[in-house]
Amino acid sequence: MLVGKIYGKVTTKEFRFIVEQDVTKFDYVQVYHDVYDYVLCQVIELEKQESMTTAHCHIIGYKDSNDGKIK
Repeated sequence: MLVGKIYGKVTTKEFRFIVEQDVTKFDYVQVYHDVYDYVLCQVIELEKQESMTTAHCHIIGYKDSNDGKIK
C-alpha cells in the first residue's frame, strides 16, 4: 500500500514524506530503492499543517540478499 510520496532532502539516515494514507508515529514503512531493493524505515514524527500531513522517517536498513541480515 502506498502511504505517501517522499519530498525534499533525502539522506542515508532520514527523509520526509507527504502522508496520503493513515500513518501513525512509530509505524514501520518500506521504501523501494534501485540498488538495495526495499529499505526498512520508521516514522518518528508527524506534522500536520492546514492542508497536509508530513512524516519524518529514520532509515533502519535493508535485508542483505547474501546472508539475510539487516544492514
